[in-house]
Amino acid sequence: MNKRHKKQKQMRITAIRTHARRRMKQRFGIELNRELEIRMVKMIQARKAVFLGSTSNTRSNFIIEIDNKILQVVYDKKQKMIVTAMDKTWNRENNWRKY
Repeated sequence: MNKRHKKQKQMRITAIRTHARRRMKQRFGIELNRELEIRMVKMIQARKAVFLGSTSNTRSNFIIEIDNKILQVVYDKKQKMIVTAMDKTWNRENNWRKY
């Protein structure tokens, strides 16, 4: 991978992380810092989160409980990071009705 591709990849990762932080703050009032993101990723990887389904080959939806709040997040297994957070009005396939 040349320098240009590495820079583009890093910019994409930064954009995804910024988006996730904004959505967590906007929808749940939670400041998503690096420590919390790592904790959430570890919960997903340790199967302590509820798997809702895959949206693509690399992205999946999970329910996670953080600080007594139930969150639905999209996780990118290739990048090993949280992509975004969904609020309760998000109703694809009625996933929130189960919880």
